[in-house]
Amino acid sequence: MINLLALLVERSRPLTLKQIRRELGNQYSDQDEAARAAFERDKSELRKMGIPIEMVTLGGDQAGEGGYTVDRRSFL
Repeated sequence: MINLLALLVERSRPLTLKQIRRELGNQYSDQDEAARAAFERDKSELRKMGIPIEMVTLGGDQAGEGGYTVDRRSFL
């Protein structure tokens, strides 16, 4: 969960779940449903702690996909 927070805070652009899984290696399962469930759990726990994780709809090559980011101005 802390690795997810660190990744989202250090990036200036939103990341898709696929990108997050690739960056965090074995933190999330290779199985899509299990990875999504673990990610949703971590995201929920971080939000309960007051971390402003946002989901935005991406454009360009990733048009229509959801990207996740932390608004650093609200957090830091």
